[in-house]
Amino acid sequence: MKSTSKAEVSFYNASVKPGLLVLVGAMLCLLSTGCFGPVTSTKKIMDAETALERSRVADAQERAPYEYYMAEELLRKAKEEWGYSDFQAADRYAAEARRQAERSLTKAKEDPFTGSPVPEDKITKVRLGVDPNKGVKKEKEDPTDILEDVNMMEEE
Repeated sequence: MKSTSKAEVSFYNASVKPGLLVLVGAMLCLLSTGCFGPVTSTKKIMDAETALERSRVADAQERAPYEYYMAEELLRKAKEEWGYSDFQAADRYAAEARRQAERSLTKAKEDPFTGSPVPEDKITKVRLGVDPNKGVKKEKEDPTDILEDVNMMEEE
């Protein structure tokens, strides 16, 4: 074992403490000035973009349209606020966009939107102008006429 003199030990302790104090002081200054706002909001925006892309791949725009488009608009708003350097608002919008995107992904996988509740054969018959009670009529061209006929068929 190497013995150290008392002068070496005191020199070692004196050189470490000022360096440590400077490092701790610098960290406190960084935290108090809020310079991490752009970094955290950028990360949350990227997370929201990733979640939205995963939702898009799962066809959430068709199966969970409300949640998907809400996430898309919240993400757009987060980027807008980030552009105005309002990082706190961008942070909040991005976090909500991510939640909505994840909700749309879950809904698209578990409870897909199936479209119209009217059976396809009824829609086809109405488009062709077939009245199940009276026979064949002329072909429908106006979508409102088709909708009225479908509603009449459902009432019967």
